[in-house]
Amino acid sequence: ATFELLSADPQGRKLLVAYLFARSVQLEEAIQWDRVSYERAMSAESARAQVVAVIDKLLALPPEAISTPDRVAALAYRVGEYDKAAQWAERSAEPLATWVRAKLALRNGDMDSAARFYAEAAAVFPTREEAAGSEYFTWNRLYEPPSCSVNAEAGVLALSRGEYVQALALLYQAGNQYWRDTAYVAERVLTLDELKSFVDRVAPSTDDVQPADEVEVENTADIFYPGLGPQIRWLFARRSMREGNTGIALAYFDDPQLQIQAREYVALLQDTASRGDTARARAWFELAQLTRHWGLELLGFEGDPDYAMYEGQFDLYPDWQRESEPGDADTPESHTSGSGVLSSQGKKDQAHRRADLPVRGPYTSDGERERISHTRAKPLERFHYRLVAADYASKAADSLPPRSQAFAAVLCEATSWLINRNNDQAQL
Repeated sequence: ATFELLSADPQGRKLLVAYLFARSVQLEEAIQWDRVSYERAMSAESARAQVVAVIDKLLALPPEAISTPDRVAALAYRVGEYDKAAQWAERSAEPLATWVRAKLALRNGDMDSAARFYAEAAAVFPTREEAAGSEYFTWNRLYEPPSCSVNAEAGVLALSRGEYVQALALLYQAGNQYWRDTAYVAERVLTLDELKSFVDRVAPSTDDVQPADEVEVENTADIFYPGLGPQIRWLFARRSMREGNTGIALAYFDDPQLQIQAREYVALLQDTASRGDTARARAWFELAQLTRHWGLELLGFEGDPDYAMYEGQFDLYPDWQRESEPGDADTPESHTSGSGVLSSQGKKDQAHRRADLPVRGPYTSDGERERISHTRAKPLERFHYRLVAADYASKAADSLPPRSQAFAAVLCEATSWLINRNNDQAQL
């Protein structure tokens, strides 16, 4: 009876669609409980059935009776009625309907059409539009313009198609909410030259770049991010340092304090080529100390394994991955150098080694897996730069008399950097 009353009036029909579209978030949340509460799952299924029943009744109305068919299409997609979603999406040229068509094309395996629809939707969605239903938040869900989600989904599609630079551009445009995904593509998938060209285009160096700790946060949802521009420049600087392009890296450390430390790092690295054993040992050890105390800021990965994006405070690596792919970690021999006193990984149980990030699923490719195999951390350990620092200390020891007090002091200091977390390496 309620449907008949509402459907008889244009404003009533509009109100009905708006209510279902806005409040269906509750349905999504209820379904998440299906593994915990049988009663909640049954309640969610009952609610879904009611929504589907209303959609069926709306379909029976003349097309001109519904002024917002795009929302009905989105609602039908949410509850899994994909055929009905397609019918309603064809009745509208609104960006929301185009977004639904993109999702349906993905489901049908038509990647070309999906990419085209995503491009069309992203071009017309206002960047600050508030989608109906976005006012209904959970405690950890913050406002996100629809254009952000559209660009993010399009970015994932581009990544699966091997369009790596385009994938980064779309994810970057999606904003801070998707920074983890943006950072992954930037530091693991793109080549260094591709990343440099992108950074120079979207975040060029300027005279008025503020230090990272003074930049106004663009999105209060992400207090760890000083803004996408400074963030991606810093990411590029650290990656350049890791890959030996130190001369290029210096120009991208916008924070004055980091510029000082980066220049000192480069100078010490050059001093390690000194002819005298004492001078060479001093340079290696000072470089080791600098790397240990400033490694996260100068060399750290934005994502795994260092998580510089969280200032190194959190590790999102799944523990189960250690057991499932024991052979995917670096071999002990790959990190030995010089005397190998501290740099060797030893005979650590391979079953508990940290593996690289798994790249699997329907929207991945062999090209992506090949690319990340060249950009993994060496060594593949949490706070990998600490082991790099220990390796530098080992090289300092190589230039000192093995029975001297200086030799013992260098190794003792470097051991203290590892013993709490990397005990196996410290014992060597």
